[in-house]
Amino acid sequence: VGLCDGTLADALPAASTDEGEEARRVLRELGVLTPKDREVLHGCLVIPQFDASRNVVSFSGRRVGASRKTDRHMSLGHRGLVNRDVFGLYSSIIVTEAPLDAISCAEAEIWNVTCLYGTSGFTDELKDALVAANTRRVTLWLDADEAGRAATQRVATALLLAGVPEVLHVQAPEDVKDANELLVKHGPDAFLEVLEHTVSCADLESSKESLMSQRTSSARFAAPGCPANRRHGFP
Repeated sequence: VGLCDGTLADALPAASTDEGEEARRVLRELGVLTPKDREVLHGCLVIPQFDASRNVVSFSGRRVGASRKTDRHMSLGHRGLVNRDVFGLYSSIIVTEAPLDAISCAEAEIWNVTCLYGTSGFTDELKDALVAANTRRVTLWLDADEAGRAATQRVATALLLAGVPEVLHVQAPEDVKDANELLVKHGPDAFLEVLEHTVSCADLESSKESLMSQRTSSARFAAPGCPANRRHGFP
């Protein structure tokens, strides 16, 4: 994680050298630099996204000090995953709506976390990684608004149909919208209490209807009243 402050070009070899031109070519291909070698994520907190070989393949950014919500979130593409090392390391993983929310969880020492790239940013790559790692429980922590609730239903249904045995969703306090706002307003200690109040996504009406209509045998409903989540990852 870093801050894009407009000084990247100064850190690269001179553009007149073969090494400098190759570095700029790679960064243009990644979308980090424009064709005129300006930084796309200038002014953003930058979060890397990794492929299965742990190579950086893209970046997400959160613009610092943006006044309009539409100016805050930047993405160079929905490739790769944030915090890729959690897959296979934990049997239970939290999935937040955006990279900054995942970083906020890590700030609260909740390590078993990754994220979507917005409500429309649930990728096959993420779904396949969760299934391939034999993830037993996924806890969705999407924004507490209409778009977040609708996305929770869609993602939960897709995960249950893909064979994830247990999918839960977080019920955050009424005065916070997402994990980042919880960190800012209430501090890291509030995360444990919030994660103790999760609800089975199998109880969401749309998820039940979709699962029943598909009659899939690989996904089973999670039982209500699941055990509390723990700091440093789930059991």
